[in-house]
Amino acid sequence: MSEYSFKENEYLVVGWAQGLMDTEEEDANGKKVNVQRPYYQLFVLSPVSSYKSDTYTACGLKAQKLRCASDAVWKNINPMEVCNLFFEWPRSWWNWYFYLTSLVIPSLIGIVTTVWFLWGGIRDLRQLFIDLEKRNEDVNDNGQILSSDKE
Repeated sequence: MSEYSFKENEYLVVGWAQGLMDTEEEDANGKKVNVQRPYYQLFVLSPVSSYKSDTYTACGLKAQKLRCASDAVWKNINPMEVCNLFFEWPRSWWNWYFYLTSLVIPSLIGIVTTVWFLWGGIRDLRQLFIDLEKRNEDVNDNGQILSSDKE
């Protein structure tokens, strides 16, 4: 019998489970109700990182239960097949990913938010001066609250 050695990110698919799980949630009125939500799980075996020292040795497989977004994950996979479940990105793709998520997208959000708040602030400030101009001034008002004013 030949020994198979796993490559990085390879898993041995053992099986899967899917179904509806009862969860307790609050509705719009604050009342607790039972809701059924779908779940998808993939059961795999993955290699334990082999380690050997004078006092310790580790090797073999570990069992894992992976949460999946849908049953499409195991669509073309049969139990006891070895497969790579993770897509390896080339190093250059990570540069673009971090450039977009760390610089471009936050900058666009910042620019849109700044323009939005600036436009709203200018509009409200303009309305403030219009309202102040239309204000009727009462010369008898000294800022006191009298018992006749409380009605």
